Amino acid sequence: MGAPERMEHVLRRMRSDGVGSAARHSLKLARAQVYLEEEHVWYQLDVDGERPRRELPEEVRLFKAGDEQLAGAVEMGQHLDEIRRRRAAGNDLWLAEDDGGPLFRCWIYRERAPVLAAPGGWLEIPADSVVLEDSATTPRARGRGIAPGAWTAVADSLRDEGVAHMLTKVGVHNEPSRKAVVKSGFREIGVMRLVKRGPHKRTTVEDAAPGLGTELAARLTA
Repeated sequence: MGAPERMEHVLRRMRSDGVGSAARHSLKLARAQVYLEEEHVWYQLDVDGERPRRELPEEVRLFKAGDEQLAGAVEMGQHLDEIRRRRAAGNDLWLAEDDGGPLFRCWIYRERAPVLAAPGGWLEIPADSVVLEDSATTPRARGRGIAPGAWTAVADSLRDEGVAHMLTKVGVHNEPSRKAVVKSGFREIGVMRLVKRGPHKRTTVEDAAPGLGTELAARLTA
């Protein structure tokens, strides 16, 4: 199935599933407005330094998606309008696929990233840095090293354009993802905790590492 046919198939599925999906999303947002407690670990990867190499399998294609290459992300559950808004703001969508379809997606945020714990829900990204968000794999990708291989290739691309650091956050209790990012060369630079009750929220950062960890803590708790 070619890209146009895949996109049309995905759009048809979105139209049929849209009402239920929207209702579930609205319920989730409503609950979050009442009470929310989250803990994430922030990690830093120095893309211009020495780091472990994780290579993608030869049959996997990784690319920075253009306007006609968005079907994979939609198939993985992201809404087309949201994808277009993110890209219009200057952010990058990376996709990995093989002949069977999508395997992995992630976003690179360049100037500010959506972080609920940050003031106004947006983190202003430090200079010479980007934020890696929304990394996700499909079931077919499990056990094939797709995510670490993609992170390595994305980091190489960022290094070549002069970016120094890639930042990401992982839920404290998400042990598989935490192990994966550490094996890929990321190091822990702080633990962020958000407590939200109604309109009031409080963000704290513990164990902030000198440098980017300290700067992140200041931006998150300002």
